[in-house]
Amino acid sequence: MSIRSVSNSPMANGGMLNVSSGQLPAGSVLQVVSVTKTDIYALNSTTFTDIPGVSATITPTSTSSKIWVSVTASVSINDNNERSYLRLMRGSDVINVGDAEGNRTRASFQGYGQTSNGSQKYAPESAGLTFLDSPASATSLTYTVQLRGSSGFVYINRNGNDGNLTIQARVPSTITLMEVAG
Repeated sequence: MSIRSVSNSPMANGGMLNVSSGQLPAGSVLQVVSVTKTDIYALNSTTFTDIPGVSATITPTSTSSKIWVSVTASVSINDNNERSYLRLMRGSDVINVGDAEGNRTRASFQGYGQTSNGSQKYAPESAGLTFLDSPASATSLTYTVQLRGSSGFVYINRNGNDGNLTIQARVPSTITLMEVAG
């Protein structure tokens, strides 16, 4: 397959991207920042709390840039009736949560244990969060993931009962930020 460039296209110079103007086409990824947490974290709180190590900082090159936020977190509980909630933060601002409605918790993710008495109730759930943020800023931005439970302990990167068994894994959680040209 051959690719032909057009004079007003971002492709020029024999099919090579012309970046001499300092401009990349909208949608281009300008930079990537990624942080991975491999250690475990336990929380016994019904208040949203920053998860240590699931935070990343990026400084956009332009106020027109967007930030693609991608989070993969492993969340578990140790009680049949427990619920886990995650929410995404930019600095002190809550972003990417559901609408307010009565007493419902506004979150980016909700997880819960199985109602059986089997070991599956302890199994980690993989929380995948993605969000395209438009911060309109060219200053340093920190994105953080917060966690809370509904009544008891919730855990990151471990099984709910954390038995020393080969069938119970320790897994990582990752936050990745990509600056996307606007």
